[in-house]
Amino acid sequence: MTHWWQAPFAVADAVLAAAVLASYAPDPVAGRRLDVGCEPCARVAALTVLAAVAARAADPASVALALFSVLALGFGLLQRLSDSPTCAVSSAPPH
Repeated sequence: MTHWWQAPFAVADAVLAAAVLASYAPDPVAGRRLDVGCEPCARVAALTVLAAVAARAADPASVALALFSVLALGFGLLQRLSDSPTCAVSSAPPH
């Protein structure tokens, strides 16, 4: 049975997952190489997409898992968009 709240969560999941995955797209100026940045941080962000998919697949009618998926994807996007001071490798382009 579909609940009214599932559609907004599904849209939020799709937008956030697309934003996380799009953050790996190559910069047109840099060429065709994927923009991974700091490898450990890149893995965590990619894993948030998988975690969100697994959470929603486990129980699509669960409000808690829907909220978890949105929060996980939000964390993944924040991870990709921020330069973490704990990363050993800087994702900034060389001068």
